[in-house]
Amino acid sequence: MTGSGTQADPYVPSSWAEFVTAIGTANAYVSVSEGTVWDMNEIQPTGFNSTIEWKALRVDGNGLQIKNLYFYGGGCFKMPNSNYAAIYSIKFLNFLVEDSAFVDTSQYYNYLVPFYSCAFSGKIVNGSLSKTNSNADNNKQISFRQCSINVDLSGNSAVFNAYSNSNYFSVNAQNCNIKVSGSSTRTNSCQVKLQNCLWTGDMPTDIWLQGYTNDFSSYNIIDANIGASRTITGTTWAMTGNLVNSDKIASGATVDAAYSRVTSEQLRDASYLNSIGFPIAT
Repeated sequence: MTGSGTQADPYVPSSWAEFVTAIGTANAYVSVSEGTVWDMNEIQPTGFNSTIEWKALRVDGNGLQIKNLYFYGGGCFKMPNSNYAAIYSIKFLNFLVEDSAFVDTSQYYNYLVPFYSCAFSGKIVNGSLSKTNSNADNNKQISFRQCSINVDLSGNSAVFNAYSNSNYFSVNAQNCNIKVSGSSTRTNSCQVKLQNCLWTGDMPTDIWLQGYTNDFSSYNIIDANIGASRTITGTTWAMTGNLVNSDKIASGATVDAAYSRVTSEQLRDASYLNSIGFPIAT
């Protein structure tokens, strides 16, 4: 591994082992060479049932692909106890999480870990993509920005999980494409703030979705199947730009009136969406 871990001279790991060492170094700067691919079927096919510490202040993946990562029995990326740690441009592809969380920040309070331009694609069994602390304050837990999230859930699973099923806003997703498939017995995953996001596929857990408010415009589309026993709660303020596909709400489901209901046909009609104030690029 080259570099000294400073902002001017970041660590440049050339192997998975070096990468784990680099990101586990407190307040380090890390930059991965463009075009790097690590296939965990070759590196660690049995997976991880312990935590991988992530203490670096900034990690630039530069398109890094980490394939077939397997966490089970409590294995996860354990995120740092530091403000403004940032992770850029990493693709986590075909991962499997069993009885664990992919990213765990639940041991700390009041800090922000943002993922920028990252991709998460995999299967979750009795676990979650992220687990955050129940006492989050004003989103200071975990943020996904310009990210692609594509997960398949089964068992007692959730995309986002707040420790103790808290009602605090512990996840902030901005400009993200979120697709969920599968089914889950879990309810009350956590409250999630969305800003300009698209959620498709399924809504397999009860969830609180709040459009980002105050000084930011927020336009979210929930084009997901919402099961009969599910409750999708929203806030009653500043939610006018948020749409839900009424054709995909099962009888018996509860969807907050803060979401404007549109049909599948209307959702795919740019002129109609423009007419109700939802901005469509042309």
